[in-house]
Amino acid sequence: MNAPSLQTAEAPAISRRRIIQGAAWAAPAIVLATSAPAAASSGDTGETCDTANNGALATLTATAWSVAEGELRQEVGGTTQSGWTPSTDGDLNNWNLGGGTGTSGAAGFQSMSDNTQDDAWTVVTVGYTFEAVANTTYQIEFTARTQHGFHNAARSARQSVVLSAIDTSGTTDLVKMSVDHDGAALPSNNRTDADMVALGYEMQLASPQTSEGEASSDDFTTYTAYYNAMDSGTVTLQYTFTLEAVYEIGTTLDSNWEVSESARQVSDDIWVQKPQVMQSGCF
Repeated sequence: MNAPSLQTAEAPAISRRRIIQGAAWAAPAIVLATSAPAAASSGDTGETCDTANNGALATLTATAWSVAEGELRQEVGGTTQSGWTPSTDGDLNNWNLGGGTGTSGAAGFQSMSDNTQDDAWTVVTVGYTFEAVANTTYQIEFTARTQHGFHNAARSARQSVVLSAIDTSGTTDLVKMSVDHDGAALPSNNRTDADMVALGYEMQLASPQTSEGEASSDDFTTYTAYYNAMDSGTVTLQYTFTLEAVYEIGTTLDSNWEVSESARQVSDDIWVQKPQVMQSGCF
């Protein structure tokens, strides 16, 4: 498909805070406030909110992930690049930049594959479901890490991710994030950092590569949003990854790196945790 035309919009106000992510270190965090009760869940069961359950965690079930549009270069050198991270508790420990970590299990998700197209975008969707209770506000939180393909902002094409809640009333975007390119050149049909900010995306800095490929506290950002369930029933939380068109094969990027016909074009990388859903109150 042709790349969608660029859109502009005013970014919503966002407040920032820091929270503890695990015992060892604190990750920067972004809190996104939602407006009035957002939506109705599917299949109302007649349950109502109980404040005694404030602080309780919902059980999430991973449904599936798929390439909704376009094409992915999914395997490089025999290593699977995109898929579920190995375990819920071990997500952060397994996110290094040394390659794919496998597709067994269904916890967090790593979108490390490259778009194969220089004239179209590729879209990957990842789903989880939970059972919502009527008149309940849920706090939804996840941690993310980003990286430029080949650790080179001037060679890597843009990737972004949106976390949405889907129910009978439609789709509500909760978090929108993209990889910060810090002013570096991008393929001509990619959105710029300024475009993304105008559309309400948070720009996350790419992780620096280390010799061991391990992460530090500065490599992770925690995002928090709130969802209001009007009715009881199933809600789907969906990550939508958009990989914009890569550089045209044969393009000279700069005086130090000329891309040949055989060179592999690359996209940004994004890792996300399985969302955590907690009842935060009744309305």
